[in-house]
Amino acid sequence: QLILVDTQVSNAPEIKLTAYSKVRVHIQQIIPTQPDQLLITHNRRDKHVFDLYRLNLKTRQQTLVAKNPGTVVWWHTDEQGRLLARSNHKKDKHYLEIKTPRGWRSVYQWNEDDVVRVGLFTRDHKYVYLKTNVGRDKIELRRLNLKSRRLTTIARDHEADVRHVYYSLVKNRPILANSMPDYEKRIVLDKDMARFIKHIPMQGPYRLSLNSADVSETHLTYTVATDKAAWYYFYDKTKNQHRLLAQAGINRVSHQLSDMKPFRYFARDGMKLHGYYTLPKGLHGPLPSVILVHGGPWARDIWGMYKVAQLLANRGYLVLQLNYRGSTGYGRRYTESAVGQFGAKMQTDLIDGLNWAVRKGLADPNAVAIVGASYGGYATLVGMTQTPDLFQCGVDIVGMSDLYTLLKNSPPYWAPWMKKMYRFIGNPNNPSDVARMRARSPIHYVNNIQRPLLIVQGQHDPRVKRDQSDRMVAKLRKAGKAVTYVLLKNEGHGFRHWQSSIKVFSRVDTFLAHCLGGRRQRFDWYQIGAMLSQ
Repeated sequence: QLILVDTQVSNAPEIKLTAYSKVRVHIQQIIPTQPDQLLITHNRRDKHVFDLYRLNLKTRQQTLVAKNPGTVVWWHTDEQGRLLARSNHKKDKHYLEIKTPRGWRSVYQWNEDDVVRVGLFTRDHKYVYLKTNVGRDKIELRRLNLKSRRLTTIARDHEADVRHVYYSLVKNRPILANSMPDYEKRIVLDKDMARFIKHIPMQGPYRLSLNSADVSETHLTYTVATDKAAWYYFYDKTKNQHRLLAQAGINRVSHQLSDMKPFRYFARDGMKLHGYYTLPKGLHGPLPSVILVHGGPWARDIWGMYKVAQLLANRGYLVLQLNYRGSTGYGRRYTESAVGQFGAKMQTDLIDGLNWAVRKGLADPNAVAIVGASYGGYATLVGMTQTPDLFQCGVDIVGMSDLYTLLKNSPPYWAPWMKKMYRFIGNPNNPSDVARMRARSPIHYVNNIQRPLLIVQGQHDPRVKRDQSDRMVAKLRKAGKAVTYVLLKNEGHGFRHWQSSIKVFSRVDTFLAHCLGGRRQRFDWYQIGAMLSQ
């Protein structure tokens, strides 16, 4: 829901702008020149699609800007709030369509397996910048001529996808892009930006985020961050002067935190994979270890501050964050090598990463836990059922246990992406796929589990519904298996409240200490607040 709060008034009441039941709302566009106006999208009219509205923050009135014909995945607007284009999905194709006086005209198309992200439209409406891998392995920044449909490459990295692109609204073009093969790599597209970066007061690897700028872009704020600290700066372009504004609170203890280091390893089928490891400060292997599996799976771990990884390292565990096949960021072939590999090669990639750490003398093979959320929770359940002797325990946070019911009962607004889901996971309407999905669903193999499990679920999770965990826990308890179940009544797919984080990770802390023998935090007063809040 969208909620309005007056930040200039102490204890101002919350005003619900979209007080609808079972409706998903997104902010489409904040309009700098019209601070009382917003563009929003929501699926109140039809749960399958999102219509575009203009919202007046003073009157609270909504005006329909564009009604979704049933196939539009994204609306594209400019900084003035004008509707310029839409991404349309028809059968097996996606189209970028430009709004014209005569209707919608297609200027670019791509397949289900392509990645296209629409960026800045030039003010003369002659060009649009796209992040795209159409006809490529890696995602590149390209400029599309809307009349001739000619594409020009603006930024690329041969090792990894282009991740973020920063645009100058004054110059009306991109000025900086980055990628993340291991550490962040910056691709400078503007001479003023090159001058700015040259004098950033930072040595060694770091991540740069441009946060805000004034209308003329002569002053801006930015963040530089490492895996253990962050600093916030003000920059005056006229003087080429960088001034420290503040440091992150974590900086006070950064000297006690552990380094996150990239590494590369090979899967058993020869595929080169990427990962990161965090070695507890002052300790040497072989150590008890935690495989911390990222969600998605169409996502990835990147180099930077991971609070959970630092918590685990502080307790004395080696932390492995592995970008198994199917992860994004390393190109199309890397991601698509996971087709049909849920619970199969995607899982053995995790074990191969652990084996790398064992060979390096970092990990103790007899003291390993697996922890993850969403797909990472699924990987935890697969690990505990497929390789029950390998893991001493597992933590599943909002993970799916049954692939068939996950897709059969998916949210209606997933419809444009279901073909991709079917390709990677299986089609619940295809009997041969159903057999494979069943074979790779942990819920059917609870009798294999030999070690303790901690399962965490959000009651209102719209993606991995509560039923996925409820049924798994019921079968585990019926089979007499050791399982602890934490149901968060005020959460969905992830944690939005600090109380939930404390409640869950204090449990994780104690759970891992019992099965791996690491340190744990003693009781503190924040836990009382967490326990009393729900």
